[in-house]
Amino acid sequence: MINEFARAGEVVDSIMLGSGVWEDLFRPIDFFSMYNHYLQVTVSSKSYKTQLQWSGLVESRIRQLVLRLELLDLIELAHSFMSGIEKVNYCLSKEEQWSIAHGCYSLIGRSFPTNNNSKEDQIKKIDLPAEQKDALTPVYTTTFYIGLKFKPTINPLIERKVDLIWPKKEFIKLVKTWDRYDPKKMNVTLNHVKPTKLPSELKITEKSGYEKIRPPIFSSLPIPSTARKMSKADLKKSRIRLRPC
Repeated sequence: MINEFARAGEVVDSIMLGSGVWEDLFRPIDFFSMYNHYLQVTVSSKSYKTQLQWSGLVESRIRQLVLRLELLDLIELAHSFMSGIEKVNYCLSKEEQWSIAHGCYSLIGRSFPTNNNSKEDQIKKIDLPAEQKDALTPVYTTTFYIGLKFKPTINPLIERKVDLIWPKKEFIKLVKTWDRYDPKKMNVTLNHVKPTKLPSELKITEKSGYEKIRPPIFSSLPIPSTARKMSKADLKKSRIRLRPC
């Protein structure tokens, strides 16, 4: 939050100086290009109802994972994305089911966002013979992401080993203590991934759903002419300085 406040302050300064516009303040942040490392948490099950409960339980424990990650000497910041990415994936084999449950991003033409569309409508969109469509098994997934910022290295010539085994094991142990956890129906896996390995759908575009996260709700409000442009001296004078009580 401190970083966001600082970023917002810089944006407002640029607006006051005339080099920026108010829309800049409300542009969504490209979370998936902010960090060089991410931890991917994939939650899966084979029914929509089970997935709602299971993914909700895991999401409620994400904060515990963040705290454990920040206990590591190597990590300066662990920053979780605001929500999970939900999908239903129609698999033809147990190998595909295993792959999806362990972090494979999607099956081309057979993965859909979880929404109000019925299973029948989704299967109609799949380009497969009728006999293969009858054999499809849905696997529901919710994927959470945590951006990782590592502390600066003392000697850049020495390659550091990223060891996340302890927080990953502790987190999996924590969520599996849920009294309704069923290993035959539910799964959770954690993978350390680089930005280049993230799915392309996570990138912000002009038509991306992420544009709806923080819409420019104030962009249409009239701005007083005196606030449209200020000199650096005027801007410095206008700032409120907070003093300790």
